[in-house]
Amino acid sequence: MCSKFWVIPILLAVLSVTLHAQLQLLYPADNSYGVECQPLITIRAPAAIEPASVTMNYPDGSVMGGVQICPTVLLVDDNWSDDTPLTQIRHTVMGTYSLKDPQTLQFKPYRLLPGKTYRIKVSGLWLKGQPAGQMPDLEATFSTVSETPFVQWSSINHTGYIGCTEAIYIRVKSMPVRGLEFAQRVISVSTNHTENNFDEPLPFNLEIKNDSIVIKPAGQWPIGAVLTLTGSLSTITGNPDDDVKYRTVVRSAATMKVSASASSGSEIPAEIQDVFTAMSRVVRVGETVQIHTPRDLPNRWRVVKWQSSYADVEEMDDPSFQVDCSELQRDIFLTALLEKLDSLNVVVKIDSGGRVRIHDSSGVQISELTESDTIYITDDNPLFRMVAVSKDGYEFVDWKVIWSDTTTLLGSSIKFGDNTQNGKKKFSSVPWWALRPGVGVTLVPNFEKVNPADAQYCLQARIANQDDDEGWDLNEVVSFTTERTICTSSPQLESICITTNPCWEIVGYYDNERNDYVFLDEPTDEYCASAVTTWPANMLTFFVQRRRVSLRVDKVLLSRDDPTDMIPDAQFNANTKITVKVRLILNGKVSWPTLTTITCKDGNIQYSPYSLRCGDVVKLIVSESPVRGQKWIGFAELEKYVLPEQTDTQPITYTFEINGQQALFEESTCNVVASGYPEIRIRGLYRQGFGVEKIGCRLRVLTGKNRNAWKWEERWLDPEVYRDQFDDEPVNSRQIEYEPSRGINVKIRFTLPVNQQTVYDGSIKMRSFDNFLCSNPAETNLDFSTTSQYGNTDFISSPYESPRTVSLWVMDPNSSPILQALHTGQVDILCTTDTKALGGITMESAFHFQMSDVEMPAYQITFEKIKFDYDGDFDFVFSNSGDTYHVTMGGIIGSNGFVDVDEAFRRIPDCSEQQGIPPGECTIPYSDNDGIVRMSGNGLITQPNWMARGDVVWWYISSYDEDCKDENDCFVNRVHDFLEEVKDEAKSYSDSKKESNEKIIAKLIGLATSFVSALLPADEQDEHIGTGDFRGYGDTLWNGRRATELFEIGSENASYWLKPQLVLHRAVVR
Repeated sequence: MCSKFWVIPILLAVLSVTLHAQLQLLYPADNSYGVECQPLITIRAPAAIEPASVTMNYPDGSVMGGVQICPTVLLVDDNWSDDTPLTQIRHTVMGTYSLKDPQTLQFKPYRLLPGKTYRIKVSGLWLKGQPAGQMPDLEATFSTVSETPFVQWSSINHTGYIGCTEAIYIRVKSMPVRGLEFAQRVISVSTNHTENNFDEPLPFNLEIKNDSIVIKPAGQWPIGAVLTLTGSLSTITGNPDDDVKYRTVVRSAATMKVSASASSGSEIPAEIQDVFTAMSRVVRVGETVQIHTPRDLPNRWRVVKWQSSYADVEEMDDPSFQVDCSELQRDIFLTALLEKLDSLNVVVKIDSGGRVRIHDSSGVQISELTESDTIYITDDNPLFRMVAVSKDGYEFVDWKVIWSDTTTLLGSSIKFGDNTQNGKKKFSSVPWWALRPGVGVTLVPNFEKVNPADAQYCLQARIANQDDDEGWDLNEVVSFTTERTICTSSPQLESICITTNPCWEIVGYYDNERNDYVFLDEPTDEYCASAVTTWPANMLTFFVQRRRVSLRVDKVLLSRDDPTDMIPDAQFNANTKITVKVRLILNGKVSWPTLTTITCKDGNIQYSPYSLRCGDVVKLIVSESPVRGQKWIGFAELEKYVLPEQTDTQPITYTFEINGQQALFEESTCNVVASGYPEIRIRGLYRQGFGVEKIGCRLRVLTGKNRNAWKWEERWLDPEVYRDQFDDEPVNSRQIEYEPSRGINVKIRFTLPVNQQTVYDGSIKMRSFDNFLCSNPAETNLDFSTTSQYGNTDFISSPYESPRTVSLWVMDPNSSPILQALHTGQVDILCTTDTKALGGITMESAFHFQMSDVEMPAYQITFEKIKFDYDGDFDFVFSNSGDTYHVTMGGIIGSNGFVDVDEAFRRIPDCSEQQGIPPGECTIPYSDNDGIVRMSGNGLITQPNWMARGDVVWWYISSYDEDCKDENDCFVNRVHDFLEEVKDEAKSYSDSKKESNEKIIAKLIGLATSFVSALLPADEQDEHIGTGDFRGYGDTLWNGRRATELFEIGSENASYWLKPQLVLHRAVVR
């Protein structure tokens, strides 16, 4: 592997005899495991060893005054390649030699690293009295004892939830060889029953994957349960400080976020987007979600289809799906893909019997078609009226409108397009939402020949529905009080009169002969129109429509069954709603489109108005939210109010027909111009049970991209998804503000005014754990349990109501020093059923929630001490000192990449020029005899604001002796170039981290190695004398949790001591 030579004096030995005797490795044995990290390596020779052949002082001068390039015992990491012997020599482990007896050589390395395999080669030994006989080399491998296993990281997020079938990963440093047996011995999972104060063990399955323990549920984790994962490593190590506990909550609900996007990519008006946003709500595991697609969107917008990555809804007109726990994430996204029909092709087919006049919305003729043609309805011309005019010898019969089926419409006039007036949507002749994209409409006027021999001057009357709905026999709703057809021997002015039933009204007429539309100023239920008799017959078309009626649906929340006992400023859950559908007949088919809902307030009454017409059949579909204690009672029997009839229970459905005689109120106003239509009112009643409505606390939120841009802000959390973070919180690291001497403040807002005495009597229990005193990491007995009582409990009320909000400080007012929720800790809070509302109403079930983390500190790690077992220079004649320098890199890797990098990328000593004059001013002299040297507490990494639980602190150091053979490519002269290159690579991970932290670190270290290797061959480059690599994780508070002040990293011949420090912005007051 390497050869030995003498510098002075030169000794030549000629090997003439091959000895059959072999060296014997007494300890450790070849291929042995579990060898201690400072073994006494013992070699036995067949005869007495020549002391001069042993490099007793390697790498310094020998007892005979020479310097050997190769040690007698070459001990290297087995990963080093055989074909680079000089590189291996650079990395040989230093130690001390001794002769136990003439035949036994002992070598004690200064230090080996745990859990590594080493290769040992003994070479160059001569036997005493046999100068010509060099012993054959001895080679063997052995592995050191594994490092004490400890947990580095867990996939459980202290902030969020875990899925019911999700596996938990725990990364173990120095995983034992029999990893599965180890895991089975130390891992347990339980769910805590806080009210009864016991843990229920849960079944699970274990796997080992690389250096991680994988914990999978046996089936699934209990929905909504608080899980505690315990790693009892003390059963292996004997040190209770090695035990770990992780807590999380199994997700039981998610936020369904509904939005709309345009298929063309255009912007959707805010009022339409709001319709869909209002559908967003919290959905629970096991719930069947039903989305009612709105069909009457304004401005010709319509839903093309629905899209969701959670459920297959694309083929559903009204999406429906069941919430499954196995795939449930924080958000369920549901998007309605909309299109705006901004143009429509209308084909008019005309035969030889007549022509078609086209009028604009005001009745002015703008064109006349005498042959088949196509017209276009656009935003600029949104409404057309087309009139069929017969030629001599023909008379008009009817229109045929063709889109998917054929529909016959009476009257010689047909209107086509949008019909929105004063912000009130009225149905158009052909509903825009009913038309498929790319499918136009064909209109065919039907003319028939007449016999000239039967010529008379006549006036005929027909009835046309001004609206676009089908299913009505106009002969049943309109009566003629005169003859329907009047004939005379010569042209004369005649009158025809009609009357309607109470649901209908007359809005105008059209005189075909005069080509004149007449619209009445006010609709009426009886009217007479005059026109001239002609041959062929003149057509007088009366336009009628169903009377407009407003429907107001009230929704109130009651504290008891009295319908007048309404809760002021009631907060309805998004699932507590009444959906209104109206029957629509189109192309002979019945559908129930959902009407768009807007929410208005009238004192304590929340209501939604709808524009309908007399005769409409309405369905009311009721949803309730039992989880929030909001349960459906029914519709109120109030004077002038309509009481619908219940027609189904799954879902709860009521049906009634709109009748103008029921409309006994003036129309309500709700940020729109009132049209003066009569209004029907119904009132839906919900009973509010006693439960938790919201949870409030002060959270750390970001006001920019950097960690120095943040503030504390009170936020209110939904009790079903309270662990889901806001978008402006630190990623995967919720942090609750710490208040000196009082811990953290948690507010619980109940659905009803609370009985304060029940709370003071301790009905709310609190447990604070994982507390850490940053100023004294060795402090114990900081965890505690307490209850709501005088001293840690306040009440908050709104004007004119009894208190509904309990303000808790998580601290024990009876303790000294004061026990309080401290930094990095977690808090369990249980509202027991002993908590009551005024009137003695009890909670239907206890409510348990877990808050974490208490405010995370700032952080700094400093470089304190260093020690080398070899300074990089041979000591011969004189004691030479190495000219050492150090290159460091690292930073804090957050959830989105590197947070801090500049400080950690440095050269020590830090020089403006990498190689100064005189030589050595940019290096630090170090001798083998110097021992431990203090590094003045240089700051390595500082995060002055705050740390996040998921942060990884990484710091890497390489130490060199300046001993280069080529000044141009010496690493010492290229350090700053190197640091800039690697730093730029690290910063590239800042915006979008696509790889794991470990892979990022490995790439940066690899980049460093390749940079140095590219300069010069290893034996010509500066001497590498040591390496240290630190990885700190949030579970250990980046090594700040341990009581020891300093910790050591390094390689076999180098040791570095670092000091972590957790820094608080406000001191703990106890």
